[in-house]
Amino acid sequence: MVPPSFLSRMNQLNPLLVIVPPLFLLFLLPFLHVSALVTILVAIGFLILILAVLHKKKRNVAVLIFVSLSIIWIWQAHFTWQGYFWINARELGSLAHKISSYGKIRSLGLGNDGSYQDGDRIVHYDSYRFLNDVRVTHYPDAHNPTASQPEWFIDAYCQQHEISLKLYYELRGELQNLRISGFSLMDNGDISFILWQKGGVPWTINLVYIKDGTHPLDGDTLEKLNAHWYIATYS
Repeated sequence: MVPPSFLSRMNQLNPLLVIVPPLFLLFLLPFLHVSALVTILVAIGFLILILAVLHKKKRNVAVLIFVSLSIIWIWQAHFTWQGYFWINARELGSLAHKISSYGKIRSLGLGNDGSYQDGDRIVHYDSYRFLNDVRVTHYPDAHNPTASQPEWFIDAYCQQHEISLKLYYELRGELQNLRISGFSLMDNGDISFILWQKGGVPWTINLVYIKDGTHPLDGDTLEKLNAHWYIATYS
């Protein structure tokens, strides 16, 4: 319940000034890695508050502006690749630098975990989990490097190839936080991050870091985000 005295004070303000704080807070939410659903719910909450504190005669323009700007910002921030890049640019730059500097991890696919019942036990397995184009597993029982389709336990693979297991898991964590399913480091220093991939067909949307920022990039469609970053679609 909003106190009457508060309503009275708010109605004396310019209605356009009333919507500035909610819009500012709404602008900040995506940078805090808040989901689209939470951002939408917060925007609806702010709208209800604005309707409650402003007199009907004063609120029409303010509500229209608030709703319009909220829809534009939420769509841009959460549902476009440009917005994804703007919000995550610092983290993406740091990740690209870490991958380039280390150099031993040339490609990584997060993959998926699964399980099935085998008699009295539950068997866990990985799918589409790769490191340097080699199939790897996080489950020791699945280690089978001599099979027709070799699969290495990640600890053993990293130890044999002198790869930092700690860095491997750090990169995995950062990729998951950025909703990236994998990456490939090219010989020329370019890095291709897989943002979206349709199962069963070689159709991907990639965020590509061009190290020297000068040469063109192959792809069915290509969108330049800044001097070093592109969105590319492959099929």
